[in-house]
Amino acid sequence: MAYIWRGMQGTIRKDLRSMLGKLILPVLVGLFLSVYGGFSYLAERENEAYQQKMNLQLAKSIRQQIENIENLTFQFIANFELNKTLDHYIDSLELYQIAPFNSVFSAFLESQTRSHPLLRDAAFFDLNEPKRKALTMSDNLTQSILLELRSSPSFQSIRDRDGRFFLDSETVFPLNGKKSLLAGRLIKKIDGVREIGILLLLLRIERLSEMLNSDLYVDGEPMESSVGNYFSILVSSSGTILASPLKGHVGRKIQEVFQTPWQSPPDTQNDKVFEGEWKDQKIYLRSCSLEGMPIFLLEVSTLPPLGHRNLSMLFAGILLIGIGSFQLKNLKEKDLFSFDEEASKQFEKLPPREREILLLLAQGYSNKEIAYQLRLREQTVKNYLHSLYSKLGIHDRVSAALFVNKLKRNTL
Repeated sequence: MAYIWRGMQGTIRKDLRSMLGKLILPVLVGLFLSVYGGFSYLAERENEAYQQKMNLQLAKSIRQQIENIENLTFQFIANFELNKTLDHYIDSLELYQIAPFNSVFSAFLESQTRSHPLLRDAAFFDLNEPKRKALTMSDNLTQSILLELRSSPSFQSIRDRDGRFFLDSETVFPLNGKKSLLAGRLIKKIDGVREIGILLLLLRIERLSEMLNSDLYVDGEPMESSVGNYFSILVSSSGTILASPLKGHVGRKIQEVFQTPWQSPPDTQNDKVFEGEWKDQKIYLRSCSLEGMPIFLLEVSTLPPLGHRNLSMLFAGILLIGIGSFQLKNLKEKDLFSFDEEASKQFEKLPPREREILLLLAQGYSNKEIAYQLRLREQTVKNYLHSLYSKLGIHDRVSAALFVNKLKRNTL
């Protein structure tokens, strides 16, 4: 009997290790999930914060360039010599012989192109005499182009602004194969009483895109073949694409190009993420407003926004650790090693042969092996098992092993 008991103890210890392993497993899995989810979430947060910082810097740079253009237009009011030249220009009796005035106008603007890289070309129109030839920065502005500019909605919008700077973020103007934005100001005399004319500037759209996507440009030209799923664009409040490394985008609606919803007013668009499609892939467009301007910088990428997947892993891990710790805490020593008095009484009532069979059964022996050890027929062992199952109120081998685990050592 003692030999059988020692064997049974080994089985109990094996079962105990298995039980402890099952309880410790959720703790280990929970620890892994919580650590992985936590670090992944922090990494995502750091990456997203970095991207937001970069987008804000880009937006600030674009806004500064446009503000420089605004300051340039103000020079035609604040600079006495320029203002005087324009005033003499509209008072001249010659409507077409404007060379002296045009040379001053052109020379000043040409001198500003280095510090104002957005400036492509410019024209100045007499408000009161439509037949007077406009002053131009270059010879690229032909008479037909000047007539088109004068009749454009931008021209009237500049006049309606009554001396305040105006940037038309909804109009993409084609000029000799290049696309431009229109901006300008109503120029008045220094005393602010007399209206002199309309200054209209054409801004380089390709320069804006180069500022946003410098790594995609070589010698001022975009490498369109290498443009993947990570670049930046400028969009108006109505969704018109104003700048993109892909020239075919400019002037089109963002809803059409990226299959994404775009809603106005612009105040609701700042720091938002829009889902879209590009090259048969799901993409995300992160918006950043150019403060004070109806223009938005959008970062186009396949990187999803900060989601809840890693947070879910973190919380699932914490939950598993809690469950496993609770189970281990409740698995007290008396539950593992103590012996039940009632079980001892039941065991003592069993005949010796049934005790032997029960202990061998708890040790993990099969019916055939028990029959061999006790020199019984296998059917006889089955009959004994049926009898002791009935007496102990158990129904299988696992229950038998658990019952033996409750027994007191001195019972045996």
